[in-house]
Amino acid sequence: MSMTVTESAPGGIMGRLKNETAELHVAAERSPLQAALVRGVLPREGYAAWLGQMLFVHRALESALASAAKESPVVGRVYQDWQNTAPHVEADLKFFGFDTAGAKPGAGGREMIARIERVRKTNPVALLGMHYVLEGSKNGGKFIAKVVGRVYGLTQDGLRTLDPYGDAQRDRWAWFKSAMGAETFSPSEQDAMVEEAKAMFNAVPAIGADVMAGR
Repeated sequence: MSMTVTESAPGGIMGRLKNETAELHVAAERSPLQAALVRGVLPREGYAAWLGQMLFVHRALESALASAAKESPVVGRVYQDWQNTAPHVEADLKFFGFDTAGAKPGAGGREMIARIERVRKTNPVALLGMHYVLEGSKNGGKFIAKVVGRVYGLTQDGLRTLDPYGDAQRDRWAWFKSAMGAETFSPSEQDAMVEEAKAMFNAVPAIGADVMAGR
């Protein structure tokens, strides 16, 4: 799962999300697990373990977004079911023969899951900041999938998490950018989204470290 997020808008919430998380974005991409994935040197088992850990985060965030969408028209206009990544992760893990029933989140995952729940209860619009990170990561994921596919000998099965949209990637990202840009967020809402995007970027190296350490 690549953490590459691309966005060129100079202002608005998307501009703030890009500019104010830039350093953390780079740090996440350069974390040991992400760097190994990009270089094509992460063992197949390590990749499956990473997916297993991220599944907990995707499930938690998507559940929180679905709940928030029922109460917040703003969230409901930006978050759509077709953006859900958890089903793709589950399909990849099934392909790799990974036992999701016996898996448990590590320390990094538990911390992020708890944060998602707190934000869901206190400021659900801010969940869109976390959503920005994971939805945006699919841009780079499409290219990383080529590396992973070559290294692991895969074509489609096992790569659904990295490249869920296929040829529709550009259109899906354009839709997300447009949906976010169409909303009028207050300064405090923007601040909260940026803060939660930072939290998600921080979670990536933490979860990766857990996987690399076998925790």
